[in-house]
Amino acid sequence: MMTTPFQPGILEEIPAAGCFLFADLLDVQQWDKLRSALEQLIDGHGIVLGVGSKLLKALGKAPEGMQEFPDFQHPAAKRRDYDLWFWLRAEDPGALHHLLRMLLNATEEFITVKVQYQAFRYQDGRDLSGYLDGTENPTGADAEAAAFVTSSDQTQNGASLVTVQPWVHELDYFKSLPQNEQDDTFGRRLADNEEFEDSPASAHVKRTAQESFDPESFMLRRSMPWTDHCNEAGLVFVSFVDDFAKFNRMFERMLGLDDGIEDGLFSFSMPLFGINFWCPPVTENGRINLQFLRD
Repeated sequence: MMTTPFQPGILEEIPAAGCFLFADLLDVQQWDKLRSALEQLIDGHGIVLGVGSKLLKALGKAPEGMQEFPDFQHPAAKRRDYDLWFWLRAEDPGALHHLLRMLLNATEEFITVKVQYQAFRYQDGRDLSGYLDGTENPTGADAEAAAFVTSSDQTQNGASLVTVQPWVHELDYFKSLPQNEQDDTFGRRLADNEEFEDSPASAHVKRTAQESFDPESFMLRRSMPWTDHCNEAGLVFVSFVDDFAKFNRMFERMLGLDDGIEDGLFSFSMPLFGINFWCPPVTENGRINLQFLRD
């Protein structure tokens, strides 16, 4: 039983098929009509919804903890601004297609889709590099504590703050490396996911160990591999938190802003952009709760 009214898809396992849509509202004057459509359509399970800073500012709303993606002063930290983010989730590509049609048919007169990533679960939850993703994710009550905002305002209680970064990989280069160099990039052995005690300081596991920050920075990651089925592929990094400072601390260390050592991931992968969203809670009836964004 849920202790807080969060969007259930955030806690559920990574689906077999997914789609990430970044969209803009055509006219802010149409928000009330779009809001009504979203409240009827979205349950936070098949579709997880996020609202961006640009739209929140236009509506004059400031949810607790919401911040824009920071200016990290680094070429790997480009920021974009979109009004809305939709994470579509299904266990079958056909079901995902019908879910996408339903969403677009209900919203096409109000929004324009700017960017779209087709995503999927790879093997047993691996990145396309072959390495397991989200190995140290919190579970159960720890996951809830890491990912959801607790508020006395019932229109915000159970909301989540999410950072989304689509990364593009250079897989041909990465797979051309000797296996020990691939392992050192992550700080884990591909064969059994065992973490090395003596991995390089640039190893991904060393740069991002959530318990190594002060305070500890546990996040609920729900990343999915993506591909355009032609020549580009990568990972859509998705991190749900109750406080954006957790992600900021981790990414600053990945960028080497504290000690000049960049994360080994940058040797073969690069984020195309980063963006933050506010993910509203759901109502007792299991529909998206957009009461906070009413006039």
